[in-house]
Amino acid sequence: MKIKHIILIVLLNCMAFNLHAQKVDVDKLLKQALHETNVTKNYPKAKTLAKKGLKISPNYTDIRLLLGRLYRLTDQPDSARLEFAKVLAKEPTNADALNYLKSLDNAQEADEIASLKNRVSITYNPTFFEREGKNNWNLLNVYYARLTKYGTILGRINYANRSYADGLQYELEAYPKHKTNNYWV
Repeated sequence: MKIKHIILIVLLNCMAFNLHAQKVDVDKLLKQALHETNVTKNYPKAKTLAKKGLKISPNYTDIRLLLGRLYRLTDQPDSARLEFAKVLAKEPTNADALNYLKSLDNAQEADEIASLKNRVSITYNPTFFEREGKNNWNLLNVYYARLTKYGTILGRINYANRSYADGLQYELEAYPKHKTNNYWV
């Protein structure tokens, strides 16, 4: 009888140790996900770890912010925006979430601008003088840029009204593409 009790106690202790060993630490998951994100650049594994951490602790802000960053890094801006919005719903003044959301909006705006084939710009630069007898200078610049499959062509007209003379300057610039990944103006 004593042997059965001893065996039962030993088995129960072993089961308790196994259950304790299987308990997942959310902070360790966050550290692993950060390592996968920043060091090894294994974004799918980092996403899996972050989602696992959120299942255990759905209110963990740092993991949710990391998941939003991962969505942004993997070109899923809507999912990233959703994660940042969840953080802001609970903490409206969370600086990290606000910054990530703002940079996400800025990146989308920059992508929209970069995808335009035609660009027009008008700039005006006045220069003021505090000396008597000196008139102000006025510089006006108008340009048009067109993206073609061969590169960018840019035409510019500069007008200067200085205290002693007026003048016009015409410019034509070309930025040909040599490779598919070239930067264009």
